[in-house]
Amino acid sequence: MRSKCRRKDKCIASMFGVETGEIAAKEKLNEKKINAIINAANPTLMGSEKGVDGNIHKEIDRLEKQNGFFKEKIREKVDGHEKKAYNTIRCQRGQAVTTSGYGLCDYVIHVVGTEFDGKSRKESKWNYKTCSFSRVQALESCYYAIVEQIKSHGDIERIAVPIISAGTYGFPFCYAAKIAVASMGNALIEWKQKDPELFALSGIKQIWFYIHKEKGESAESFRTRIAYMHQTIQKYGAKFRQDKKVSFQSSWQSNFQVMQDVKKYDERRGYFAIARSVRYILTMIRMMCLPWTSIKDLLGGCDWKRRRQIVEWMAFGKILLPVIVFGLVQKCGIHGLWLQVLQLFIIYSMTDTLTYLLSLIIMADVQSPSANIIRSCILLFVNYLEVSVDMAFLCFTIFQSQKISVQDALAFGILGEHIKNNNILLSYGNAGIKFFFLSLVVGYFAGHMKQRRFRS
Repeated sequence: MRSKCRRKDKCIASMFGVETGEIAAKEKLNEKKINAIINAANPTLMGSEKGVDGNIHKEIDRLEKQNGFFKEKIREKVDGHEKKAYNTIRCQRGQAVTTSGYGLCDYVIHVVGTEFDGKSRKESKWNYKTCSFSRVQALESCYYAIVEQIKSHGDIERIAVPIISAGTYGFPFCYAAKIAVASMGNALIEWKQKDPELFALSGIKQIWFYIHKEKGESAESFRTRIAYMHQTIQKYGAKFRQDKKVSFQSSWQSNFQVMQDVKKYDERRGYFAIARSVRYILTMIRMMCLPWTSIKDLLGGCDWKRRRQIVEWMAFGKILLPVIVFGLVQKCGIHGLWLQVLQLFIIYSMTDTLTYLLSLIIMADVQSPSANIIRSCILLFVNYLEVSVDMAFLCFTIFQSQKISVQDALAFGILGEHIKNNNILLSYGNAGIKFFFLSLVVGYFAGHMKQRRFRS
């Protein structure tokens, strides 16, 4: 049984539907009262020989009875009085430009998708994970750009949206469909949460995801794609009805895609030799720490907000972990092999935290850290406490034979106080961690203040 929307207002989940056929079929557009369509364009906006882009150009040219009509109108709209060459880039990937529909509909929103860069373009269970993270982000941006255009044109009521990049650009259909529904819904929810009044006053009522039968595709394959689209809308719609954003992939998938991104494009970004190797090794270490991050996937599912809440609770919970192990060692007198296992477990937990923080700095051009500075500061402080207590536990267990007290171990871990006959590696490691956190705080606040000055 389908759940109702949380409030008696414009429900995002109820907007989504699936339609089949060509997106440029004027009769169906009129039947569905669609007044805006999305064109999966190329960067020049000058049309293509096939696909959604080609069909839209051909149909508008046919309606206007003039070949190249739509192409010239786009040049007038985008280039202005000084028309540029046909091969000029008029729209970047992940962005959108709106023109008139010239008899086909009121508006055509041109969006430039991105090419799939995975190992194979054939539909399979694994190939989409070999796509780079930046390509996935660019495809997500397409749907956010569409919503921005809807904001700017308040009379758009019903819109037809193709599955962007699932055609010529080679994204596997199922993966592109998940990105389409999740990104479109998330963008609308962000709009609704940030400006509920403007969202309520906007004209948007219906969003149709169009699926057309590929040349040579079997009827069974076509029905399967349609069914998958309905299932995806139903799955994410359950969250959209509660005005909740969704995540369309697991931590393992996104981390693997980041690793692919580093491997494929770091040299183009200007990272060579040591810098590139450090970034790649860091992504590999993060992959080994996925048992921790997979907890948020297991408990949070596709609920974006719940996953973030679990990350916060895990940060606090990891402070208690060494405290509990402290108690076990003292009460049960654990030593030998079992003590070494516990030490390795604490080191593993600490490695997860440190590499995560390190990735926010070193991988900032690929990953997107939290924009909420208060939340980031709180979590940074919690992470510092966790790693400090971890170091205190290691100090306590290493010097257990010297009858070191818990208070001395905590003073070493949290405050960095010197311990007589201290292990040099442990001492330098503790000092290095504190310097790392200090550098992280200074760098984070310097970057934040720079952004504030720029915005003001």
